[in-house]
Amino acid sequence: MRRRIALVAALSISSATAVAGPPPTIYRCKTDAGVTFADRPCGADSQPYDIDLSTVSVVDTVAPRTTRASPPTPRSRDRVKEPAAASNTATCRHLDESLRKILSTMRTGYSASQGEKLRERKRDLETRRRQLKCRATG
Repeated sequence: MRRRIALVAALSISSATAVAGPPPTIYRCKTDAGVTFADRPCGADSQPYDIDLSTVSVVDTVAPRTTRASPPTPRSRDRVKEPAAASNTATCRHLDESLRKILSTMRTGYSASQGEKLRERKRDLETRRRQLKCRATG
């Protein structure tokens, strides 16, 4: 266990200084709590510790591929739909007329329960207009 702690300490110090230059001296100190390692002498009984890196193995990792082998196939909901056909024109006009009537009724005043029904009907009509891809009326 002590050897493993020494190895971890040595590796952490050596990896921290790998870019910075030559490795600093590591001191092994025996205290009442046990053996510790430090970058400076911690007492009269401290002694330099030689790092044995021959037991350390390094494995090169391969970065995962970031590109896909083939482009993704478009899903049916992602495909661009055709604009409203001529057959939808009459339906769109009818929806627009219904929306105008609802807006007119909402401007003139209504009860609370009637207001809820009007708002729900308006939402349904607007959803239907979007589904049919009706053009905006001016």
